[in-house]
Amino acid sequence: MNLKDDEIMIEDDQGKETIYKILFTYTHDERKKNYLFAYLESTPEDVYIFSYDETNHSLEAVIDEEEFKECSEILSDFLKDEKIEVEDAH
Repeated sequence: MNLKDDEIMIEDDQGKETIYKILFTYTHDERKKNYLFAYLESTPEDVYIFSYDETNHSLEAVIDEEEFKECSEILSDFLKDEKIEVEDAH
């Protein structure tokens, strides 16, 4: 399976692989953490937020309430930006 530059394959605990489309990434300088905002092509309205570590090649869902709230605000700002157009998944 060939992935495009805007896709990432994530394997769950049961070994099921799912391909997500990458909406954008964000680095929080104070926390020194990287975030990945992605969605499934079948449900582009549902955005998933992950933290990732490039050095260890690890990816985790953001579950901390404060961290999730902050990332949700960043997502909201991203989606409100009129200069950015998100393609509809068809």
